[in-house]
Amino acid sequence: MLTLDEVLTHFHNPRRVGKEYRAVCPAHVDSPAHPSLCIRDGDQAIVFKCESRGCAIADIIGSASPPLVWSDVLPDTNGHGPGPSPQIVYSATFLDEEGVPMYKSIRYHPKAFRMQAANGSWSVAGVRRVLYRLPELINQRVIWYVEGPQKADALWRLGIPATCHVGGAKGWTPWASEYLAQWSRLNAHIVGCPDRDSTGEEMIATVVRAVHGLGRRAKVVQLPGLGPKGDILDWLRAGGTKAQLDQLRHDTPIWTPAVEINTDQFERVGLNTYRWVLPQGIRFEFDYVRRE
Repeated sequence: MLTLDEVLTHFHNPRRVGKEYRAVCPAHVDSPAHPSLCIRDGDQAIVFKCESRGCAIADIIGSASPPLVWSDVLPDTNGHGPGPSPQIVYSATFLDEEGVPMYKSIRYHPKAFRMQAANGSWSVAGVRRVLYRLPELINQRVIWYVEGPQKADALWRLGIPATCHVGGAKGWTPWASEYLAQWSRLNAHIVGCPDRDSTGEEMIATVVRAVHGLGRRAKVVQLPGLGPKGDILDWLRAGGTKAQLDQLRHDTPIWTPAVEINTDQFERVGLNTYRWVLPQGIRFEFDYVRRE
């Protein structure tokens, strides 16, 4: 963990105001004359607070120059003692179509997630699940789909409409019918942007396939240069821009579902020539060599 003085060198023109420091928040377009980022020493870690936009700590430290990582601002016990108490690093409120809060998704460090109902209960049994930032999606024509509200918020800060569901890779299936009912009322196409791991790829494929089934155009954008476990936050921290995302979306072909071929339905019409007729009446003839 770095000292407060060392952390401050990663931010533009920090100046002391009382017991804390003020600096330009790097996670959004901030005013140098009226900087909104507060930085101070906490009981167990460096404390950051963006008073203008409420930017996520992960976005703040990841946008610093040069970027910081969690081990720079949170203590590491190295096996000695119980370690620091969990720190809230991101909180996102999910609203229904009318803007009524349903629940919060809260991320902690060390990595952990919890949901809290709008009434303050830690039980969300029976609470309706909604797409993230649902009221803002209503008039959008193209919506990006990512894994988690932190990534969606990062895209919105670039002016790119984005959403997600709560619960990560396993959070779609139990509530798929509810999410699809919401999307069916949106006149929007979908652009999936998966994390670079198998669960992330599978999750986005599942969501895109389901939304495509509603008759919406779909694309799946693969971000260039991502390493294993990388995601769009890593890509943006490495210098990725809105213009590049727009170009990637433009260049990515429209997603179509894979066609499963049952070779038992091939009709042999020649020595190595077979005919295959789709249920829609479309007829194919081709050379095919069976490998037993």
